[in-house]
Formats: sequence, C-alpha cells, structure tokens
Amino acid sequence: MSDSWKKGYKNREYKFEGSHFILIKNGDFSNKSIPFDCPTCGVLMRDRNDSIAFQIFECCRECMYDIAYPNKARWTKGWRPSEEELKYVRQKRLKLPSYICK
Repeated sequence: MSDSWKKGYKNREYKFEGSHFILIKNGDFSNKSIPFDCPTCGVLMRDRNDSIAFQIFECCRECMYDIAYPNKARWTKGWRPSEEELKYVRQKRLKLPSYICK
C-alpha cells in the first residue's frame, strides 16, 4: 500500500493507513447552502438524507437514487432528465410525507 495522498471526490485527499483505515482530508461542504426544494424534481426537501444527497449530486435523495447515480457520467457533465422522465420520480416523491414525527 502506498503512503502518498491521492486525489478523490471533490478534491478530497485520501490514503490508506494500515489495512483497516482510510484517512481523508479536505472534505469541506460547508459553503453549499441547501435549497427548500429539489432543483431537479421541484419537490420539497424533506430531511437530512436529502441534504446529504444535495451535497453530493445537487438534488434530493430520490433523484439521486433514481436519476443521478444511475447516470453518473452524464450527470457530472451537466445532463438533466426531461420533464417526461421526471414524472415518475415526482409521483414517487409526493407519496412520501414531508415531515418527520418521533
């Protein structure tokens, strides 16, 4: 295993330390504000999972799983789905509650 730092996602640097640990540095997402609704499907962001998905793919969690991740290469180049393709995601997303009760 190499002791040198390598470039990773969003310019994070990482290296392997022994056989069980990966050290990561420069992973700052703090300057990206989370919108109230998803820029892709337009539905209200619901919870922390949507916030995390937005930090990575700039969309809600449902859009991340259904659209962005399966089309990752095209997504990172700026591709976005058509309105027709978004119908399914919106319908699925609108069935989920927009609140959390404990």
